[in-house]
Amino acid sequence: MDAKLFPDPFYGLNLRAIPGTTYPIGKIFTNLPMPDDSPYKCSWWYRTELPLSSQLAGKNIWLHFDGINYRANVWVNGKQIANSDQVAGAYRTYSFNIKDAAHAGAANVVAVEVFPQTETDLGINFVDWNPTPADKAMGLWRPVYITSSSAVAVSYPAVSTHFTDDSLKTAELTVTGELQNGTNEEVTGTVEATLEGIGKIEQKVTVPAGEHQSVVFTPEQNAVLRVENPKVWWPYPFGGQDLYNIQMRFRSGDSVSDSASAKFGIREITADKNQNGYELFRVNHKTILIRGG
Repeated sequence: MDAKLFPDPFYGLNLRAIPGTTYPIGKIFTNLPMPDDSPYKCSWWYRTELPLSSQLAGKNIWLHFDGINYRANVWVNGKQIANSDQVAGAYRTYSFNIKDAAHAGAANVVAVEVFPQTETDLGINFVDWNPTPADKAMGLWRPVYITSSSAVAVSYPAVSTHFTDDSLKTAELTVTGELQNGTNEEVTGTVEATLEGIGKIEQKVTVPAGEHQSVVFTPEQNAVLRVENPKVWWPYPFGGQDLYNIQMRFRSGDSVSDSASAKFGIREITADKNQNGYELFRVNHKTILIRGG
């Protein structure tokens, strides 16, 4: 568009003028092969250069993708860190430890070769009320970014809710998080989670060398996770959207290896079938009509 090769695809039928957009209107393009003359049938490339602080020397350096569609090969400084068998799926997220390929205190090059989904891939699709993207929505989606940690990285702290009855006066919370050991040795430490206005919980864990491990805190094992008279999160227009903060960290000895935080609402979502076989959703034990796409 910037080079004036294509007309504005968001106007009229201009999208159909982009090369490769020859899918029959109204057909599910996911199940159709790309036309042979499509410029998107081949792989496309992303490349960027970025400096890394010298303070990252000796740390685990994590390269995060918040969404790739559909396959990709990934290189850092000319070293391939993932291939298209490992990076495959619709908008999946990835984290790679690039410590051995990255140069702390110097410039670094990240190159990503992306491939579109084929007619045999379990990919995204659009129906007749959505126009077909010529490239099958191939590429990077959402941010690509760098984080660092000591031995064990912490990610995705989350809180789920179960109300004991319809009064919503007692909420039983379950806390989860993800740990990744970026070293060649097992690491033992303590996972600590602090919930704003609720309390602090912890448990000892051992993460095997190079392994990923989930951690779970239950209300049966942690009385502080049984909350009386909580501020309940409601969808519009049933009430307010009160939120709490959670911070989770991994401590080994006297040092914190890594930490992560998130916001959460105390609310319970359930679903079952009604008498006509349709999905019936409830939020906080209240039947609700789902509106929008």
